Amino acid sequence: MMNSTQQLDGMPTELLEQIFGHFAESQLKDLHTLDDWKQGHKSPWRECSNVLQSLRLVCRRFHDLTSPMLFSYLSISVEQSSVEKADKVSKQPHLASCIRGVIIHAGLYDLRMLDSLDQHSNRISSELADFLKLLSGKLTYMEYPEKYHERVRVAAMEKNLEKLFETWGQSAKIPGVGYLDLETPNIGHKSDTLHPDAPRYRKILEDGYKVFKECMTQGRQYLKTGAFASDLVACLVRLPHLETVEMDAQRRAPMDPGDVLEGNDLEALGRFVESGLQGAWKAPESFRDVYFAPIMTTLPAKLCDAGIRLRTLRLSMFPFTRLLSENGTGDSYRLPDQETSMKSLTDAIRTLESVTVNMYYETDPYWKEFADDFLRAVLSSPALRELEMFVPLPARAFGRQALETTAYSVGRLLSAWSPERLRRVRLENLILQEATLSSILIRCHNVWLDGVYLRDGLWANVVDKVIEARSSEKRLDQRSIHLRHIRGGEMGHILLCEQMTATEEREYENMGYGGTEPVVLMMAEEYLRGSGKVQRNPFREHKNNASYFSGKRVCHPAAATIQVTVVCTLVAFFFT
Repeated sequence: MMNSTQQLDGMPTELLEQIFGHFAESQLKDLHTLDDWKQGHKSPWRECSNVLQSLRLVCRRFHDLTSPMLFSYLSISVEQSSVEKADKVSKQPHLASCIRGVIIHAGLYDLRMLDSLDQHSNRISSELADFLKLLSGKLTYMEYPEKYHERVRVAAMEKNLEKLFETWGQSAKIPGVGYLDLETPNIGHKSDTLHPDAPRYRKILEDGYKVFKECMTQGRQYLKTGAFASDLVACLVRLPHLETVEMDAQRRAPMDPGDVLEGNDLEALGRFVESGLQGAWKAPESFRDVYFAPIMTTLPAKLCDAGIRLRTLRLSMFPFTRLLSENGTGDSYRLPDQETSMKSLTDAIRTLESVTVNMYYETDPYWKEFADDFLRAVLSSPALRELEMFVPLPARAFGRQALETTAYSVGRLLSAWSPERLRRVRLENLILQEATLSSILIRCHNVWLDGVYLRDGLWANVVDKVIEARSSEKRLDQRSIHLRHIRGGEMGHILLCEQMTATEEREYENMGYGGTEPVVLMMAEEYLRGSGKVQRNPFREHKNNASYFSGKRVCHPAAATIQVTVVCTLVAFFFT
């Protein structure tokens, strides 16, 4: 997918300007208004007029065919210039009808990011260095001949990065360290000699930092006055085929650091410096939270009033911290008319088919009531088919402290919710009950559980209930089930590295540890999929393993045979 700010790969900018500028007019220019010289006998213009008109028609046709691809998504950040660009697109009916999704970037409005130019330089350089480290890490076997071009490419990027560090007066490499072993830039280390390109690169840094400060300040004011919310709604209600709304924690549409390093493109470097931060802003941002909470609630209702039916909602940012100025002023955040707003939200999202919620941090008690009401409204959509829920990993998943975690509160909401038509679910780090997990695994065709903690019951019982339900319904369809780092149940406190008493240890020995090794989880996946490769419940097969808690892995011969068979099969599969 491409948004309105991106170009078609390999397409000259001049051609795009001609197609989407001159030839986007509703009427072709009148050729009869040309002067007498152009209308003269054997005039080159007269002879080529038919060719020119045909070219215009071809370009118009090309424009109509490529518009749905180039303008399928709009990228909007909290900047007036960004909203104006999106508004300009939405006012053109032939382009507005092509828009299927909108990404609203809602990150980085903390004024602490504006402390100094050196801090900004350090942040930009660190992002480029981290990108290069990640890229070089993928070239594990760089000495292989087929990796030659990649090796040359990465080496050129490293050279450009070192040049950038030198021109900004930073240490780019630790002496004596191997290839591509870059250190985090150190602003305090200044080069003894001035690089010839230092003035030009320094000007890019200073100008970019100035633009970054202005955009940050204007963005905060744009949010504070409420103008952003009203302009955003006015723009989106003109998109008749809008289906997807996404709010992420990035400040702008991300740029590729490779474009900056590979070609040593100074214009790309300037835009990269102006953006200030490419990744998601996951740190506490109370200013953003308090102004985006009303937008999250009212935007779907306003779109519904305009006749737009949303099908997908993705939230990669979620309010979780309070304003420092509001400490002690109230127990929880509430909209001025929260009950009415939540009711309107519930009515507006009845067409939602896919929901993604990503919470980076534990939700502050100040936001708990709002978060529960919002998630309850979103989960109430009768058309919901896909659900992805990511919450932070709880430090403790048992006892009274578990009741205060986001994982428990969201899991409690899911326990009171019935996945009637759900087909695809991905849950991460949630605390769930046995009945909820069984219901999800029975009804859904595609399930991914990562770090899910079973608060009551046994994982073996969950698996048995799923198999029993599928057998009674005589369902032979294949399932896609993935289990990663599942916890709780018969695995108990030992997975949380807690000190256990002798009584607790004997109790969990008798219950069976459930099997946390990857081979056991893979066997459980195959058993739940109904492929026939695994005939018995793996969690039942691994019971009564008292040596597990003493560090000895003496397995039953039958269980050992199953493990060896599965491991050999997987190894043969991957090597094939």
